[in-house]
Formats: sequence, structure tokens, C-alpha cells
Amino acid sequence: MGRAPAPFGVGGFEIGYVTDDGLEHRVSLSQAWATPFESCSPIRRFTSHKGQRHLSGLWWSATTGGHVGFESWMERDHVMALDFDPTVVGIASQPFWLSWRDEAGKLISHAPDFFARRADGTSVVVDCRPVERRKPRDAAKFEATARACAMVGWNYRLVGAPDPIVTANLRWLAGYRHPRHDLPDVREVLRRVFVTPTPLMAGTAAAGDPIAVLPVLFHLLWRGVLAVDVSVPLHLSVPVEGCERLPGLPGVRKVGPDTLTRRCSDQGCNFGARAGLNSAAIPALRALDTADTGSPSQRSPDFATSVARYVQTSQPSPGHDSPTWIVR
Repeated sequence: MGRAPAPFGVGGFEIGYVTDDGLEHRVSLSQAWATPFESCSPIRRFTSHKGQRHLSGLWWSATTGGHVGFESWMERDHVMALDFDPTVVGIASQPFWLSWRDEAGKLISHAPDFFARRADGTSVVVDCRPVERRKPRDAAKFEATARACAMVGWNYRLVGAPDPIVTANLRWLAGYRHPRHDLPDVREVLRRVFVTPTPLMAGTAAAGDPIAVLPVLFHLLWRGVLAVDVSVPLHLSVPVEGCERLPGLPGVRKVGPDTLTRRCSDQGCNFGARAGLNSAAIPALRALDTADTGSPSQRSPDFATSVARYVQTSQPSPGHDSPTWIVR
């Protein structure tokens, strides 16, 4: 009887990865713990073929300013949540091969779906798989990956289908994640309008023309400069408030990253619950929208409908130069 192959290193694990210059590396787990995988290239290509069950694609990340690959819509929704997480500063897909040998000496390999770096330097390794599709062989790989991550201090998440309300709302906000929606003058007005909790549309109207202000507001909500309680469905009167202390203004309640991350990953809000735009306003907002997040109907069409109604029913109040906003 022959002896089983020698273990690769700490825990018998080996890491294979590709740096951004295209060079392949294979090191032991103990040597890999400090590797900046968030800057590495995917260890395999994202391919598509006729009849495949899942959709592969690229997500433009506001966090990194580059594209992050995904192999299913569920993966896309989870990388979107990572992109929204204010504690995350780097994201990579298919970051490395984790290899080990089973009890029979057979070589086993697994490529986690995502690697994320937090602002405090800690790491998160993510695998995405619906609960009903976790076969015993896959479960064994996930368990081994969790053990390897624990050995080097990486956080490990095995996630399934995300909350549909959270996903719908993040898709809406993601349409405004690009920096082009950050207009400094409007941003400063909004930060002062929402220095205390203020209904979303009331604050928008106070800041100016909703058609011009709303894209900036959604961008600030995506960035976490402004915040809402994302554990409940959003609507026109949902309170919005600032997350930062403004010079010369009273202190604003700080929304902690852990709280915001937990709310956005476990629960969520529905911008499509009670909202929208009239026939003139809808094209205007769509024109400002981000093309790489899919059509507006894939995110939250009802929200556009109620904002439109809000804009459409605004009429000048007798004796006033500014319009009186009416919500129906």
C-alpha cells in the first residue's frame, strides 16, 4: 500500500492565482493569506454557450472602477451587494483555485465566486449557490473552503438567493452608481436638506427640480452619503437622512457600516413599492440611467411611475412662485 501524497502546507491546502500581469502562481495557504486577491485576474474565463442555464456577464463596480465577472444572475446580485457595501474597498471574481487532497489522496480543487477586501484590511470569501442546488460533493468543497479561510483569518460566506426586495432596490440605486451622477452643487444642497430625517420627495422638492435632483439623491443613497431604513419598503415619504457631520451644522446620526451592510444584505427596501414618472419624466430619468445595469424594467418600474405622478400633479400654488407638490 502506497503512502498518501504529502500535504501542500497549512491544513493541506494550496492556492493558485493569476496576477494582473498574467503570471500564474501556486503557493501554500500560509503564503497566500496576505496576497491582494482583490487585484488579481480571474483564474478562469467567463464563457457562454447555446443552451446554458445561467447568464454570465460583467458588472461595472463603482467600488473598483472596473468590471467584475459573474456566472449567474444570482452572482450578479451578490456582487452588486458587495459593491454597495460601504466597508468594501476591493472586489474580485474567481480569485483563486483552492486545492487539497481528500482521504484517498485525490486532488480536489474549488474556485470561490468572489473575494472582497474591507477598508480595515480584513477579507471576505464568497460562494454563491442556492440551497436546493447544494449537492453533497459541493457541500464538501464549501466546508473545506470554510476551514481554509478560518485558518488564515478570512471571513467566509456561503450565500443563496438574496432577498427579492433588497435586490430590487439595489438594482434601482445601482442605476445611479456612476460618478457622473455626483453633481457637487446639488449634493451639498441635499446634504443640508436631509441633515435631519426628511421625507424623500419632500426633501427632493425642497432641493430643486425633482428631474434634476433625484438622480443625485439616488447616487448619494448608493454611496451612503445619505441613508434610509432599508429594512422596510421605500416610498415617496420614506425618511432620508445624512450619514455625515456637516461643517457648521448639528451632528447627524452616524449610520454604522455594520448596520448598513446588515440591512442591505439581509433585508432591503423596494423602490418599486409606490412610485414612478410621467411620460415626459420617464425618458429623462432613463437617459440619466446607467446602461450596464439592464433595462429599467429589470430593476423597479413602479418607482418611476409614482415619481412621475408626483411630478405630473405638481401645480403652481396661487400667490407663490414655486410649485406645490401633490402626491396621489
